[in-house]
Amino acid sequence: MGFGVVAGAATGIKFFEMQGPASGPITSHRAECTGVLAGAFALQQLIRFTNSSPITARLKIISDNKSLIEALTNRWSYPSSYTNYTLKADWDMVEEIVHTYRQVVTDVSQLEFQWVQGHQDQPNVDISSLPIEAQFNIQADELASTTVNTPVVTRHSYITPLWSQTRCVLDINQESIHGAYTAKLHRSIATPAYHSYLQSRHSWSLETIRDVDWKTFNMATRTYFSTEVHLVKLIHNLLPTKSRLHKYQPWISPQCQFCSEIETFHHLQTCPCHPDAITFRQKINKTVDEYLTKQQVPLTFRKYFMASLRACLSMSTPDDRTYILLPQQRIGEQLFTRGLLSSQWRHLLHQERLNDRNLKIIASHNPYLAQPTGSSISSKSSRIVLAGAIKIMWEAMGELWLNHLNTIHHTKTTNQSPDTLQHLRYHATGIQKLGQSVPPTEQSKYIYPDPTTIDHPRTTIQKLSQYISSYKPVIIDSITRAAEVAGQSATTTRAFIRQILQWRPTPSAPSPPTTPLQPSSPNNVEPSHRKRNRLRKGREPGSPDHSIATDMSVSTIEEDPDTPPMSLVNTPSTL
Repeated sequence: MGFGVVAGAATGIKFFEMQGPASGPITSHRAECTGVLAGAFALQQLIRFTNSSPITARLKIISDNKSLIEALTNRWSYPSSYTNYTLKADWDMVEEIVHTYRQVVTDVSQLEFQWVQGHQDQPNVDISSLPIEAQFNIQADELASTTVNTPVVTRHSYITPLWSQTRCVLDINQESIHGAYTAKLHRSIATPAYHSYLQSRHSWSLETIRDVDWKTFNMATRTYFSTEVHLVKLIHNLLPTKSRLHKYQPWISPQCQFCSEIETFHHLQTCPCHPDAITFRQKINKTVDEYLTKQQVPLTFRKYFMASLRACLSMSTPDDRTYILLPQQRIGEQLFTRGLLSSQWRHLLHQERLNDRNLKIIASHNPYLAQPTGSSISSKSSRIVLAGAIKIMWEAMGELWLNHLNTIHHTKTTNQSPDTLQHLRYHATGIQKLGQSVPPTEQSKYIYPDPTTIDHPRTTIQKLSQYISSYKPVIIDSITRAAEVAGQSATTTRAFIRQILQWRPTPSAPSPPTTPLQPSSPNNVEPSHRKRNRLRKGREPGSPDHSIATDMSVSTIEEDPDTPPMSLVNTPSTL
């Protein structure tokens, strides 16, 4: 991160130029603050060493960062700072800028902060025809870009110095914090537990977790368009694939619908039989390669990066694997598309950019060397380029998941999801098998005379869901009460119920009955959750006949034995 300063007159005459690196959090606001403060220090030192009096001419401070101009204008109108102002972003530099310029000018009305539109140096625009303010801003941006692309002896410092107006600075993990203090404190508290979870989940060492480029990862998450919940599930393999659904709904098969492998999200990316996975692999390779080419990424880096992407998707060849970085292998090749990249990628990209830049400089001064082909070096930092590549991979993975859901849950013949319908049928059949374990005196209430009713073609998702929500609680309640009477422990009862619900369908499914049968309903035992819902519908406590209303509501939910029981089949109405 660097800054550039251009000082001159309104006629276009330049007095001096400055450039250099900026410290602290890598933000454009912090870099602009550093440039404005550097200009103030230059004028202050010029007055001091020339033994001159403060400037009496009118000064205009120009920047293309509107939030900085607004903060400086607001602070300039007050003679001293107020307490809550110290919580604003980069307060230390804003306060130092105001304090320094008050020593440079004789009257506060002489100085004005002005915003100018940035990046006006478009290919079809004549820069000389632009206002002087815009020309100076373009030159300052070029100086800042030169600083970023110039090799420096020391690395970027995230620790900022204490200015004369700064009383203290909050430092967390060798990084100075200058804004969003509550969020940064929460993150610092949660990060150790999060890293410990990742170490346990991926079998990482302490060195490996430190090698992950967390700053690039966080930059990608801040500007990604998806919700936080979806992104967390996408990154940490928590999307509801069949393998995850099987853990909590054991009647669902964990196998992929297109092959015999266990369906995880990584398997969806690499499945050779899934049509959406094949399209995904082709698209993500093409999209990432086009993005790196557009960002003018050096060819060597692009070769390494694309080889790691193909290895993650199980598309690599033995030759490609020689280009995969060893630190990325330690982190995990499968985690490449999830954005958990090694920091060596950023260092490699920065080094290859410098090499290309040096080759261009050498070739431009040697007429006997061929000029390097390709466009100029991009001014974007390596971290921004890699964050953009991570977001492209996340977007492709999100699109794969949506296409996979559409493939599973939609057909041309029905508007019902066949996958959901089959899962509910498995669950309902498991509940029927569980109903055989209730006391004999209550089995007639819960078991179908013909269990093939569940597989009838006109059985709908709504009817199956209604049956499961109504009958499963009372069946489990009946088994639990019988186990308590028999002296069995609650743990043994729960294990028995889970074992029964882990029912698996046989390869040969029974044929549906000719005439659909109506299921029985619990006439004498009411589901506890329905009883609570009915109680909530009674009158409010405190009314004169509240208890009477409650008793009446309980008694009315018992069905008459002559009433038709609940049906799982959608029978068409006739006129």
